[in-house]
This record gives sequence, C-alpha cells and structure tokens, in this order.
Amino acid sequence: MRLCENLKNNPGILFATFQGQSIVDNPLCNRLMKKIYFTILAIVSILSAGFAQNIDSLQRKQDSVQHICAQAELYINTADSLIQFGQQKTRVISMSDAAKASDCVLKAIQTDKKFNDTLAIRNDFDRLGQAYVLQNKFTEAKWYILQSACISRDARDVPHIISSLLELAAVKTVIKDYDLAQKDLQEAIVLCKYEYNVPQQIVAEKQLAALYDQTGKLKEANSMVAHYTLLAEGLRKANAPRYMAMQKVKIRTKKPASADVKQGATLADVEVMTPLN
Repeated sequence: MRLCENLKNNPGILFATFQGQSIVDNPLCNRLMKKIYFTILAIVSILSAGFAQNIDSLQRKQDSVQHICAQAELYINTADSLIQFGQQKTRVISMSDAAKASDCVLKAIQTDKKFNDTLAIRNDFDRLGQAYVLQNKFTEAKWYILQSACISRDARDVPHIISSLLELAAVKTVIKDYDLAQKDLQEAIVLCKYEYNVPQQIVAEKQLAALYDQTGKLKEANSMVAHYTLLAEGLRKANAPRYMAMQKVKIRTKKPASADVKQGATLADVEVMTPLN
C-alpha cells in the first residue's frame, strides 16, 4: 500500500538516466517505465483486494466460532439445570429431564470434539454418566464414566480419578458386579492416602463397608466401619480449633438485636476480627 501511494504521489522515483539521457527524454525507456509503473499498481491493487478478502473471511470464521461456542454453552447450561449437575440435588429429577439433559450434552460434545477441548469433553462424559444413571441406563453410564477416568489418568488428575472410581463402584454395585466395584473402591482408598485426602477416603471407606455388608462380608464391613469412624473422629479433632475460632469470630462480630449505636462512637471502640484463612 505504501509503495502504491509513493508511486501515485511521486512517479519520478522511477525515472533515472539511461546512457546519459533522462528516461523522460528516451521514448523507449519512457514506455518501458510506464509499463512497469502500471504493472506495479495492478499488483498492489490485487494484493490489497486479497488482503481485504482475507480479513473478511477471518472475521466470518471468528463470528461462526463464537456462535458455535455460545450454542454449546447453552446446551451445557440447560443440561446442568435439568439434572442439577455438580450441585446438591434440591428436587427429584425425572427420567424425562435426564433424557433431555443427555441429548443436550451429546450435542455440545460434538463442538468440544471439533476444538479438541479435552477438559470440556471429560466434563461432558461426567454429565452423561450422571444423566444415564438417572435413567437407569447403567451400561451407558459405566462407559462414559470410564472415558472420563481415562482422560483423568492421562492428565494425572488424581482427585478426578478418585471421583470417577467412586461413581464407577456405585454403578457396578447396582448391576451386581461386586468384585470390580470392590477393586475400584480399594484403588480409590489407595489414591486418597497418596493425596492425603481424608474426607474422600472416609467416603470411599463408607462405600466399601456398605459393599462388604451387602455381599455378606460382615467381618470386613465391621473393620471398615471402625476404621472410617476413627478417621472421622481424628478429622473432627483436627478441625475443632478452626471451628471454634470461626465461632468466636461470628459471636464477636454479631451485633445484638437490642443494641443501639452509641452517639460519637469511633472505629477504635469496635473490636474487629478478621476471618481465618
């Protein structure tokens, strides 16, 4: 573009001398330079038009990508709302809602695969696993939970592996695949110990104790109950000082209902405690 402007504003930059004679005075060279001049202008014009078309094409592609991503996000938000994914259940979720949720996630997963968004795909698998469990489609649920666990193993995401193992064990227990459910729970407990994740270890041991009880292994069940009870008590004692400190913060910062604001009181008259980290 700059070359084009320079040629338009100062065509003389193409003029030179040829055998001691100005190109302007030499008819042959003059015609030749005019051809070169107009050829350069034509090339620059073509390149400029192509550049503008590329910009328009990129803008259209960007708009298309944004539209696709927004549509996928809408599907996911709809599914999460239908099955209350990743949150405490506040209502009974019907099979119809679960079926609608799985349809939404299957549509969203196509977009995530196009962009090779591994984390989003794993979360989609988790949603599908939960949706199919709610529909009593345990074979499909197990398959999607396994896919999620595989992605987590590749990423070495131990907390998510533990969650997947607990979900797998629950599904396998329902379909009476007790031996594999026991292996999943035992692996989850080992990983919890590796991560020093006592709360999750307690959850896994409770689930394993229930499995032992269900399969008639009463001795193992009682032993597991005793162990996770001991863990829970230790965790409670470890958290007791923090809990008491937080209670003191609440009491000291809480204003009595009958208290009136003293006239002329300053900030120094008020005791302030910051929450613990």
